[in-house]
Amino acid sequence: AFFLWSFVFAWHEKESHQKVFSFELQPRIWLFASVCGLGGAVVLYFDVDPLMRHIKLTDFPTDFKTWTASTLFTLAFEQLFTGLAPFAFFFRLSHRRTIAFLLTVLFGVLILCLKLSSIHWLSPSILVLELVIARMAVAALSLYFYLRGGVFLFWWWCFLLQTRHWANWLW
Repeated sequence: AFFLWSFVFAWHEKESHQKVFSFELQPRIWLFASVCGLGGAVVLYFDVDPLMRHIKLTDFPTDFKTWTASTLFTLAFEQLFTGLAPFAFFFRLSHRRTIAFLLTVLFGVLILCLKLSSIHWLSPSILVLELVIARMAVAALSLYFYLRGGVFLFWWWCFLLQTRHWANWLW
């Protein structure tokens, strides 16, 4: 993981013209990330998660301790492996942000398809389409927030998406 984080951070400042750990408060982008994060959490909780619970229940935390471990893993590793490191890789190959951005989103869809193919279930096409759209939106917004506000904004967005699981224990 240390190697991948260093791989990601090596290109960030040169490409985005921002520091990885930016301490500048940009209220508009933080507000936008907060609205998108909370809105995305609601959409995932009510629309995507119920479908996925029937397929792979073990992917959902059952208590606060499990949620904390899952969230820390998501913040430190999952987004790194599925978004930031592939973006850095594709950027170094193409030297074009748009191409790297699109290839990274498609890489996330590929990972989703591999995950779905490993589960034995009948896949209604509308469900697969919905999951692909959700994955593309999350991947695109994750990269957008990382490129606009650095890793703190990126982590904030990812944290807000994870708060959707709180509803399982609070209500």
